[in-house]
Amino acid sequence: MWLGRHVWLVVGIFLAALMLRVSIAYSSEGFSYDGYYGVGKVLSIREAFPFPGQDLSYSPAPFMPLFYYLLAALSFFLPAHVVLKFVPNLLASLSVFAAYLVCFEVTRDRGAAVFSALSVAFVPVFVFRTVNSVSPYSLAVPLMLFLAYLFLVVARRRFVGLFVVVLFALVLAHPSALVVVLGFAFFVVLMYALGARVSRASLEIVLFSLAVSFWAVFIFFKEPLAAHGFSLLWQNLPQGILAERFVSFDVVGAIYGIGLLTFAAGIFVVYRHVFSARDVKVHVLIALSIVSLALLLFGMVEFFSGLMLLGVFFVVMSGEAFKHFFGYIQRTYLSRRAGMVVASALVLLTLTSVVPSALYRQSAFFDEPSARVVSAFGWLGNNSRSDAVVFSDIDEGFLVSSVSQRRNFLDESFLTARDAESRLRDMEVIYTTSSEIAALEAFEKYGITHMVVTERSLSRRNLSGLRYLSEACFSPVFRNSEVSVYEVACRVRT
Repeated sequence: MWLGRHVWLVVGIFLAALMLRVSIAYSSEGFSYDGYYGVGKVLSIREAFPFPGQDLSYSPAPFMPLFYYLLAALSFFLPAHVVLKFVPNLLASLSVFAAYLVCFEVTRDRGAAVFSALSVAFVPVFVFRTVNSVSPYSLAVPLMLFLAYLFLVVARRRFVGLFVVVLFALVLAHPSALVVVLGFAFFVVLMYALGARVSRASLEIVLFSLAVSFWAVFIFFKEPLAAHGFSLLWQNLPQGILAERFVSFDVVGAIYGIGLLTFAAGIFVVYRHVFSARDVKVHVLIALSIVSLALLLFGMVEFFSGLMLLGVFFVVMSGEAFKHFFGYIQRTYLSRRAGMVVASALVLLTLTSVVPSALYRQSAFFDEPSARVVSAFGWLGNNSRSDAVVFSDIDEGFLVSSVSQRRNFLDESFLTARDAESRLRDMEVIYTTSSEIAALEAFEKYGITHMVVTERSLSRRNLSGLRYLSEACFSPVFRNSEVSVYEVACRVRT
């Protein structure tokens, strides 16, 4: 399978993707705001390995452990910046090889498979969501593609054992394993609807995968599942945040996040094959894409996470579109200019996927605290009691728990939270009230000992400062051009 120049092309694409990712990741010392969740998890596990250490979130929540345990184990042998910046991008770049395998198995066309490998390396939303976020998607996405490949070849008995290993790895890496498994199940339904035969091996593997995936979700999320039931899909998000994350499907946003060429190729393959049973293997990819799209359309998955999965599955289908398109070209007078047509496709892919990925720091997805902000949280960790409770804006909560190593007042983890709505209301009171008494009552309610106020949190609310601050009750202990840290020195007498 790996013969001639194609192996070098795929390896070259892998290295190019890795170099782009690493250059973006190392262009700043820190991580994205949500990336500090992963940083905190790795540090917590490393502290008391092999058991997780103290979770400093206001509402500790269960999580799938494989990705974080892998990084924590590597941190005993490698520097922190390598483990947290290089390794996740190395894992994400392995998607190149997985996409090549899947596409070649479907098309038996090495050129088409190389095209898919190139496309998956630069899916904009995949790069944006994983390049500097210490995200388990860095591991989950290549595992999804490898699992899809193994499902395509599972009739060859020697691959069954490897399928089981990759399946367990995926379900322990991220709950999105359910999307892939539901895609396999939908493939079986689709084949029966089209009157096509499904092999007994495929049917058994689908039933086994469903059982393993739902078992894993039950084991790790038993308590939230009992508390929320089916609404666990929406992660117990407060109403305002739910509306931000689970937005309606946006075609323009989808084209930008997936890439114009990849989006068009995916739509073409679905349109051409969905009502025909001529190519069973293509229908596996169609089923995965339809399940991802359905979850997006019905608001059952976060928009950008669902878009990333849809984009990855569209990518491996793009090789099928590439194969048919250039097969058609060879039958027309344009066959003499086939090289120019290929070059045009590569230019379009570069403009709609590679360039947006490279411009991560100029995109709307870029959301990283500055070095001055991170240094303020680091100072707080070195200059406060170990039992301190720190108030900050909601998206700065993971900075408190991971950089300061102190308990936060609020962060973006809501799965097990019982008072998230009231905390959100009180957070806005603390920012907007002019009454020192009202602010102190909120601080006392949650046992808050310190407050971090960033210019970013003020500008988001069109504030120039907090109106109630007085040095008698809010002692400034640290300040730079972007952050002020206060120690709460007063209590409301009752």
